[in-house]
Amino acid sequence: MRILIRQPFVLFQQLAVSLLYALPFVFGLLLVTAGASIKLTADSVIFALRRIPEIATRLSDEWTRRAIVAGFPYLWQRQLKWFFYGIVVFAIIGGWFLMLFALVFTVGRLFKV
Repeated sequence: MRILIRQPFVLFQQLAVSLLYALPFVFGLLLVTAGASIKLTADSVIFALRRIPEIATRLSDEWTRRAIVAGFPYLWQRQLKWFFYGIVVFAIIGGWFLMLFALVFTVGRLFKV
């Protein structure tokens, strides 16, 4: 009977210890995600004033070069370049959506009646 009564306390204790060990990693992940969002927003502000194809070509060439230098197979360079090109375009458009969301959220909070 004592085992059944003690079991919820042991479970709560194990849960508390697990949370204490996991919290630094969770906060680290949140900080990295926030930093990536801020960088994406800043890049989108810069890219909003330029042409997307030129920026996407330049960034995809740079990323492809860095991947090949890091050991990616040279035979797949063309496919990798187009993959990075798509990622850059989606990142720019995603940054625009993130900026619009932040703007609408802020304005909505400022003028909420």
